Amino acid sequence: MKRTKKIFPLFICVSLILGLTSFFLPTETLQIRIFTHLKVNALQCNVNAGSYKLMADGKLLTVSKGESIFKITLHADSIELKQNDNILGKFKYIKFTGEDLGEIKLKLLNPDRKVRTYQNNISFSVNEGYLRLINEVVLDNYIAGVTEAEAGSRSTPEFYKVQAILARTYALAHINKHVTEGFSLCDQVHCQVYYGKPKDLNIFNAIDETKGKVVVDENLNLIVAAFHSNSGGQTANSED
Repeated sequence: MKRTKKIFPLFICVSLILGLTSFFLPTETLQIRIFTHLKVNALQCNVNAGSYKLMADGKLLTVSKGESIFKITLHADSIELKQNDNILGKFKYIKFTGEDLGEIKLKLLNPDRKVRTYQNNISFSVNEGYLRLINEVVLDNYIAGVTEAEAGSRSTPEFYKVQAILARTYALAHINKHVTEGFSLCDQVHCQVYYGKPKDLNIFNAIDETKGKVVVDENLNLIVAAFHSNSGGQTANSED
């Protein structure tokens, strides 16, 4: 989902009519399917920060702190895993489990895409003949990524705060949108656009300053919090 700065004044009015409140939650972790719209066959990855355990079919293969490059390739209904060109085996399920501040860089090879950086954990499996990637990510790390993907980089601090509150509201209201498929939300406009860790680190300040804040109605229910990249110069009720 996308929004523009035009909506900023409208949000201030709506927040007065509805209500801005804080949710005091334990550390919430979401399962976000990434590269949802692509048919992924091969990629490479490496640890960018922190230390990661590499698990394959439930067994610990290695611990990496960034010294290795891993290549993951689809082979029929299995995944071939290489570490620095050495084959570790073929598996059904692979997961990188890291520390709280851990980051992994992903580079799709087939299809070819630019490098992205994701925080927290990443898992790989085969789904409908292609690789399925799931980012198991702390809620506010996810909100930071959504905020940049939806609001763009180099926006004002106050606009980042507004976007963060709306993105958090939407995520919590739709946290089970894809639960029957084995994950919480996808990374496309069907849910909220998400490309991993933001490049503008000022966004994390906006996340911290709005931590736990969401928009609710008069009954303290989370609002839908739908938003769009282009209003066409007009506004309308969300149900329209």
